[in-house]
Amino acid sequence: MFINTVSCCITGPNLFCFFINLWIPISFQGRIFALCHSLILNFISFFTHISVMAGSIRTIVNKFTPKDKSSLIAILQAAQKQEGYLSPVAVDIISKHLGISKSQVYSVATFYRSFSFTPKGECCISVCVGTACHVRGAQIIAEELERVFGIKAGGTTQDLKFSLETVSCLGACALGPIVVEDGQYHGQMNIGKTQTLIAKIKGEEKSDDT
Repeated sequence: MFINTVSCCITGPNLFCFFINLWIPISFQGRIFALCHSLILNFISFFTHISVMAGSIRTIVNKFTPKDKSSLIAILQAAQKQEGYLSPVAVDIISKHLGISKSQVYSVATFYRSFSFTPKGECCISVCVGTACHVRGAQIIAEELERVFGIKAGGTTQDLKFSLETVSCLGACALGPIVVEDGQYHGQMNIGKTQTLIAKIKGEEKSDDT
């Protein structure tokens, strides 16, 4: 009778629970089950996101003629505009649609600074550190932005709200130091103006969340 009961308990989905009850103290069992539940939900969420992303990228590439390599740049631009970056899923789908290798896609995309293979924040901030801006204190401004947002240049905040990057030249040296916030140029920047800009950006972020 005991053997049959045990056999019933440890078959199928009950096997994990059986060993948890057998070896893990009761005080820890709730935490373990909660952790496992969280991992499973994250796993499902991740693959759901991948599936949705793949669907949106396929919708984009289907607008272009298959095997037409000349449309690669246009597809990359459309894919990045849609997802915010070029994911491995996007690269795979694009390469298959155009009949080229993934290494060819990466080769073209890495040639242009505008393309990114990591997720960018909702608000992208760029600091020019070219010679004209550098001699006027651009590095100090970049360091202040790094301090405030808690990230290094090239990074993105964990909540994907802000990205910070430095660029070599923006072609507006007379206005340096320059900070670009989502395409809007802010010239002749200093620490005071930078702090005002940060307050403005964060204020808009809070108003968007409410």
